[in-house]
Amino acid sequence: MSQTYDEATAAAADLARLRQSIHAEPELGLSLPRTQRKVIDALADLPVEITLGASLSSVTAVLRGSAPGKAARPGRSVLLGGHGRAARDRAVRRPLFVRD
Repeated sequence: MSQTYDEATAAAADLARLRQSIHAEPELGLSLPRTQRKVIDALADLPVEITLGASLSSVTAVLRGSAPGKAARPGRSVLLGGHGRAARDRAVRRPLFVRD
């Protein structure tokens, strides 16, 4: 398989633990400070730009870069979303938006 696939597979256990941790302390409404903190902590070691929501407990993480050995340039964009119960599993499995 590819290196990306192998790295994603290796991260699966960590993602499962994060999901279990979030569900172990359910929060209601639009104020989700414990969930937000867990997501921020999970992203802490990644090279992402984190922005927090002003009126909601949202977390946006932007990863910028280019393929190894290539200069940074506009390219493919993928938006992944994770949110409440309505789409919690679907959001992890497929992109909401892809632009080539």
